[in-house]
Amino acid sequence: MQERIEFNQFKGIVIVTLFIILILKSGCSHAQSAISHIGFQANFGTSVFDLSSDIPELNAKKVTQSGGLLGVVAGNEAVRARIGLFGYYSSDNKIAGSIDLYKSNASINFYPLALFGKRSLRVQPYFSGAVAYDRYKFYGYYLSSDRGKVNYSKSEAPYLGTVKQVNSSFGGGIELRLLESSDFVHFFMETRFAHNLDNASNNVRFDHTQVSNKMQVLAGLSFGMIR
Repeated sequence: MQERIEFNQFKGIVIVTLFIILILKSGCSHAQSAISHIGFQANFGTSVFDLSSDIPELNAKKVTQSGGLLGVVAGNEAVRARIGLFGYYSSDNKIAGSIDLYKSNASINFYPLALFGKRSLRVQPYFSGAVAYDRYKFYGYYLSSDRGKVNYSKSEAPYLGTVKQVNSSFGGGIELRLLESSDFVHFFMETRFAHNLDNASNNVRFDHTQVSNKMQVLAGLSFGMIR
């Protein structure tokens, strides 16, 4: 059963990624004859979300995480896709234990001013839609059956379980084009709001643990070549 859930999550990511690629290809055919921008992206951000659970130490908690993501970018001046290959976020110390997030995503950015001949502007607003596969790993002592004998002197709390989610998100941002010639360097700032599409865990104790109402603010660089 668990393997089937994971397969369905993976299948969903593949389908949505292919959908994004098709949109990108369609956008490219209308805005330009081919993909012109190919490169890499790196961003750093902070996210805030609500945690609900039947585990008292986790229920009704507001969690803040910070971290970054690395990936690739491809597209043109009007439509651009970003594929986040590896992201890592860690929680603050305001909750029991700790939560590490391992993230991969696929997003598509739409630059409306580029469709109106405003491609030379150094500052470009954009809208963004994305799908993400998130793995929240929980560490702590709150599931121990005998807390009186727990050795809190250990440098790391024990691993307890993982909650896996497929999320969609939408948002927008501002891109500052620092370099736009044969190569490009773009600085961007973005805000996203996420919605949970699917939820699963590898430990029955976390079956009713969910992340919701997630908001993320990030800043980063995309850079590469213009063909």
